[in-house]
Amino acid sequence: MTFDEREAAALVERFLHLVDHDPARLARTPERVAAAAKELFAGSGIDPVPALREGRFPAEGSSGQPVALRGIAFRSMCEHHMLPFEGSIDLVYVPGDHLVGFGRLHALVETLSSQLTLQEVLADRIVQAIMAGLDARGALVRVTARQGCVTLRGERQVAGDAVSIAAAGELREGAARSEAMLLLGVAEPVAALPDAVGDAIRGGATVTERPTSAASGANAAATAARGAFLEPELMAVLNVTPDSFSDGGRFERDNAEARTEAVLEAAHRLIAEGATIIDVGGESTRPGAQRVPQPEECARVLPVVAALADEGIEVSVDTMYAETARAVLDAGARYVNDVSGGMADAEMLPLMAETGAPYILSHWRGHSILMNNLAEYRDAGREILDELLHMRDQAVQRGLNHEQIILDPGLGFAKDAEHNWAVLGMLEAYQSTGHPLLIGVSRKRFTGALLPEGAPVLDRDLPTAIISALCAERGVWGVRVHNAFASKVAFNVARGFHDGSVLGPVASSGGAA
Repeated sequence: MTFDEREAAALVERFLHLVDHDPARLARTPERVAAAAKELFAGSGIDPVPALREGRFPAEGSSGQPVALRGIAFRSMCEHHMLPFEGSIDLVYVPGDHLVGFGRLHALVETLSSQLTLQEVLADRIVQAIMAGLDARGALVRVTARQGCVTLRGERQVAGDAVSIAAAGELREGAARSEAMLLLGVAEPVAALPDAVGDAIRGGATVTERPTSAASGANAAATAARGAFLEPELMAVLNVTPDSFSDGGRFERDNAEARTEAVLEAAHRLIAEGATIIDVGGESTRPGAQRVPQPEECARVLPVVAALADEGIEVSVDTMYAETARAVLDAGARYVNDVSGGMADAEMLPLMAETGAPYILSHWRGHSILMNNLAEYRDAGREILDELLHMRDQAVQRGLNHEQIILDPGLGFAKDAEHNWAVLGMLEAYQSTGHPLLIGVSRKRFTGALLPEGAPVLDRDLPTAIISALCAERGVWGVRVHNAFASKVAFNVARGFHDGSVLGPVASSGGAA
C-alpha cells in the first residue's frame, strides 16, 4: 500500500480546524502527524507469510520440538477508536519440516502490529501466519496489552492488562495446549494433565514425570515453565592497553614479544576459570580516554588473536577500526565488538556485511573524551532502546544480516548510574528485540557506588558477579567481565536456585583478572 503523506497531512489539517486550533502555532503539526502515521501503519497491506517462507530452513532433528519466544514488545492502533494499545506478545509453535530464525518472528510481529487491528485479531493473525508460513503443526500466541481506549476515553480509569490467546493445530486444545502455556510461564497444575502429554511438546520441553501430590505438582509446573538453565557466554576482558581504567598497563613489558606472552598466560587462566570467549582490546574506552592510532592498536592485539585462535579459543576483538577488524578476522577472531556500533568508522558496517561475522553492536553517543557530557535522557531505558534499535536498523540497511547482530546497551557509555540501572530494570524489553544480548557492567563506576567510599576497583567484582547471575537468570546471551572466576561461581549459584542442580567447585588461578 502506498501511503500519501501529503494527503494525510491535508486531512490532519482539516481535523485541526474542526477543533479550533491556532493555524500559526500548529503549522507543522499536520506533516509531523502524517510522518508518524506512515511509521505507525508501515505494515498496512503487507502479507507477512512470504517473508516467513523465504526465511525458513529445514528443521532436521528439531521437527516436533516446540519453539517458544516470550516478551516481544509491541505497539499497535485499535481500529475501533484509532487509539494505541501496547504490551508484549508470547508465542509457541511446533515446527513441521521447517524452522525460522527468531529475527523473522520479531519481524512478523512488527509487521502485523503496524496495521489497524484489534488485540484479539492480532493474536489470531500471528497464529495463522505462522501456520501458513512455516507449515507448522501447531501455534499458540498470547497477547498482553493495556488499551488506550480504556485509559484515554470517558472516565480515564486506570485499566488492567487485557489478555488474548489464539491457537491452531496441535496447540488448539488439550494437554499440548496446557503445556505450551507452561512454556510461556502460565503454570497450570501438572497433576491435572494426563500421564502422556502430546509428543509435539514433550520432545523439546523440560518436563518432569507427573507428580503424585499437589505440592510436587506445583513445583514441577514451575520447573517446566522455567525450562533448562542456559548459562550465558562468559566473555572475559583482556586489555592489551597501557591506560584502561581497571587493568591498564598490566601487561606492559620491555618488548612486544614479552607483552604478548604475558597476555596469553592471562588468557589461559581466564579460560581455566570458565571464560568461553576472550575479548581482546587494544584501545581504552574509559571516560576521557584519547584515541589510539589504528596501527598501534592492531600491533597490540593481532599477535594475541592469532595465537589464541590457533589454540581453538573463541576470540572477540574490541575495536572501532574497520582495518583492525579485518586483520583480526583474517587471523581467526570470531566476533567484532564495536562499542561505537559502526558510527566511529564509516567502513565498519560494510566490512561486517561483507564478512558476515558476528557483530556486537553497542549503543553509543560519542567518543570517550566527551561521552560524559552526552548522558542526558528523559526516559533513559526507553530512549536507549529506541536509539539502539535505530542503530541496528542502520546496520541492516548497510547490508548486515539480522542474525549476525548481537546487541549491547553500552552500560557506562554516555550513561550515569541511574541510566544504567534503568536499562537493567528493562532487561525483558531489550531481550525482546530478536537479537542476542550482551551485558557489560564489569568494574564500572556505577557498581563501585554500591561499595564503601574509596573501595578498590577490584572490589567491584562482587556486584559485577551478582549482576552476572541476575542476567543469567533472565536469559541474556552473554556477560562481559574482568573476573571470570567470580561470575562463573555466580552462574553456578543461579543454576542451583533455578533447578536445584549442584556443580563442583570452579577452578581458580588464585588472583583477580
